[in-house]
Amino acid sequence: MELQRGFFCLFLLFFCFLEAASRRGRRRDQLETLNRQIRALEETQEEVRGDLATLQGHMKALKEVRSDLRELQAGVDALTSLVEASMPEDCWAAKTRGSTKKIVAVKPPGLAPREVVCEQVREGGGWTVMLARHPTHENHVMRENFNKTWKEYREGFGDLRGEFWIGNEVVHALTSQTPHQLYVLLEDWDGNIAEGMWNSFKIAGEAESYQLSVEGYQTAKSTTGDSFGYHHHRRPFSTYDKDNDTDDHEHCAKRYGGGWWYFQCHLSHLTGAALPSREGGPHAITWDSWKETQGLQSAYMAIRPLPPMRQSFETPASYRRSPRSAWP
Repeated sequence: MELQRGFFCLFLLFFCFLEAASRRGRRRDQLETLNRQIRALEETQEEVRGDLATLQGHMKALKEVRSDLRELQAGVDALTSLVEASMPEDCWAAKTRGSTKKIVAVKPPGLAPREVVCEQVREGGGWTVMLARHPTHENHVMRENFNKTWKEYREGFGDLRGEFWIGNEVVHALTSQTPHQLYVLLEDWDGNIAEGMWNSFKIAGEAESYQLSVEGYQTAKSTTGDSFGYHHHRRPFSTYDKDNDTDDHEHCAKRYGGGWWYFQCHLSHLTGAALPSREGGPHAITWDSWKETQGLQSAYMAIRPLPPMRQSFETPASYRRSPRSAWP
């Protein structure tokens, strides 16, 4: 019995020894695992520190690039301002600088630079073309639609190498600064032309609905007749989406199309429909004091600052044969 107890105690001690050894082994393994994890974390920490230093270097470089870009943008802005300040504000200014180009980059007062069409021959040149109507295809089919919105007439539309409206904002910007002349050139379908000149032309701003002021019809220089000044002077501008005419019975722009200084309703209508040869009526391009309601083939409106009274201009005879001989 005593012997059995002894064996049991020895077995129990041996088992305890084995368990303790196993625990020490597991602890050693856990400690090694922890040490490996610590070393890995230390290595990761070093990598992060390296990445952080690299990132800080990139950020510093980015700040330098941003600073360089700001300086470059300031230089571009200064150069742009210098270029814009050196640009002519209209075709008259371009002419005084010796330009003979038909399409010129200008900067009207208070507006962004833009290209405009210049007429540098007729009546001494220097004219900024605000309206051009003429066939742009041999069959007279490819023509601009002038039945546009108020916004489109405000900003301008069309092709400078074809038919266009320069934009009411441009006309206002130019004519509100200095006294301006208006020049109108018309052509019927038989090739007959008429010219008209007014020594006082301007339009008000949008707040006043681009109200027209046109006076001083030059009888000695003109053959169009003054149906424009007679009927449309002091009238606000209207389009099909903005009715400013004084007709209580109908919306003139909606009925006859095109943006214009309608009254009740019109005696000239250069933004009318480009109807085929010899068709006419109040919807067409018309000028009552020249051809009544007969539809016209071509029409141009151009403006320039009023020259000094001592200056006198003549149009070369070769340019009186056809309106398109001196226009794009």
